[in-house]
Amino acid sequence: MTAEPGLHPTHCPSLPRQVCISFDQADLTVKLPDGHTFKFPNRLNLEAINYLAADGDFKIKCMAFD
Repeated sequence: MTAEPGLHPTHCPSLPRQVCISFDQADLTVKLPDGHTFKFPNRLNLEAINYLAADGDFKIKCMAFD
């Protein structure tokens, strides 16, 4: 399946995507399939994340922990 013309492949609704989320004392990092990385500072100095949610048109079908 190919993306619609003019639409970046990471925004095509019918293609599956895999994102990598990592967490440490400094920040939570989200890495997208195209290499873009977003960092969110750990302002509450959390040692662990107890809850993670997805909102909108994004569905979580699988989750793995290392």
